[in-house]
Amino acid sequence: MEALIRIEEWKIVNDTTRILDLKNLNLEELPLLPNNLEKLDCSNNYLISLINLPASLKFLNCSNNNLKLELLSENELKRILPAGIQRIFY
Repeated sequence: MEALIRIEEWKIVNDTTRILDLKNLNLEELPLLPNNLEKLDCSNNYLISLINLPASLKFLNCSNNNLKLELLSENELKRILPAGIQRIFY
């Protein structure tokens, strides 16, 4: 699976400021992500939910998926996103 290869490559570089690129992989769900991940681009997939996002996440691009995040209230978004998130694109 290409997503797992990209995650392993990201771990080898060991730079938490680098974006983990999981875009355009036809993902329906996210694989297990590194605990120290700060930046994730999972755009242009078929995701329907965001579960098990690491608490360290600060930047998230999940645009062009099937998430329907625009329908959620601010409180609902806060419940599913890590508390430290600073920027999200959906």
